[in-house]
Amino acid sequence: MIHELKPLIDRTFRTKPEPEHTALIGASAAGISAYTIGLRNPGIFGKIAALSPYFVHVDPLTLEEKRQYRPYPIAPGQQVWIDIGGAEGFFMPRHVRQVAVEWLEAGIGQGERFHFYHEPEAAHSETDWGGRAHLPLIRFFGKKGEPVRAALYGPDTVGIEGAAECLNAVVELSNGLAFSDLRGTYEVDRPDVLEVKPDGTIVPKAPGAATIRYRNGKAEAWRECRVVERLDPYVHADIEIEVPESTPPDSRIYATFEVPKIRDALYGGRVRLPRGFNLRFMITRGYGRDEADAGFRPAPLRRLSAFSDCKVRFKVDNWMDLMPGAERGKGEAGW
Repeated sequence: MIHELKPLIDRTFRTKPEPEHTALIGASAAGISAYTIGLRNPGIFGKIAALSPYFVHVDPLTLEEKRQYRPYPIAPGQQVWIDIGGAEGFFMPRHVRQVAVEWLEAGIGQGERFHFYHEPEAAHSETDWGGRAHLPLIRFFGKKGEPVRAALYGPDTVGIEGAAECLNAVVELSNGLAFSDLRGTYEVDRPDVLEVKPDGTIVPKAPGAATIRYRNGKAEAWRECRVVERLDPYVHADIEIEVPESTPPDSRIYATFEVPKIRDALYGGRVRLPRGFNLRFMITRGYGRDEADAGFRPAPLRRLSAFSDCKVRFKVDNWMDLMPGAERGKGEAGW
C-alpha cells in the first residue's frame, strides 16, 4: 500500500500526495488495519478513519475478552476518526470508546486531534458503514460547524454494584457532522443519587431516580436514570430458531454465535450475554449461506436485545443458496 499502491495513484492522478491530504479508511478488520497502518506511518497518512474496528475479540461461550491491537498515540498533525454501532453485538461500543478515552487521558484533544462516534442503532454491516462513511470525510475535508442539536442515550437503570455504565451524548453540527462527546457538560438534579463524569461515565451513589441534563453550546438533551443497589452485569437469553425443511441435516446455524441443534428443523439453547447486549444480525449456515425471505430475497436484519433475561424465537423462511434449481452439495462444513 505504501510502497506500491499510493505511489501508483499519485503518479496516475492529480493528487495532493502530502500526509495532510491523504486519508486511510477501513471498517471492521480493515478498521483495525487502518488504525495500525495509519498511526504507525504519520509521514504518509495524516487522516485515519476506523469504522467499527475489531479491537477486542469476545469469546461468545466464555465472554472472555482478548485485545487485538497495540495502543498507538496520534502523531502531531494527524486527525483520527473512530466509531462503532450500538447494535453490533460482541463488537462492543465500550471497546472502541476505551481507545478514545485513553487518548484523552494522554492529553490528546477531542475535536482538534480525534473524534469518537457511537451510532446507537447501527449494526456491523456494510449498509450501516456506508450510511455514515461521509462523517469522517466531513471531519477531514469539510467546513467547521456549530452544535445545533443533541441526543442523550444510555441505560435506564444502573446498579451501585454492577458493570460500569456510560452515557452517549451525540452532538450534531451545522455542517452535517455527528459525534459522541467525551468532554461533555452534565448537570444532575439529584447529585446524592448519581454523578456523571465529562466522558459520560455514570457514578451511582444511592438508590433513587435522577434527571441528567447535557449541554454543548445551544444543544441540550435530558435523560432519566434510576439507581438500584445491585444489577447483575450478565443476563440469559433462551433462543430458538426454526429453519425450513430444505435445511441440510448437518447444517450449523449461526446468529453471530453458533446455536446448537435441538432436532431437525429446530435449533436453540441458552446463552449468557452482557446486560445491554444489542445485536442486529442475519441468521446463517456459515459464510455465504444467509437466510432469505419467502421470495428468496435477502432477509431483513433480526434483532436481539438483552437488557434482562429473555426468550426469543426466530423463523427462517428460506436460504439464499438453496433457491429452487440451485446446485446442492452432499453436506456442509462450518465457517
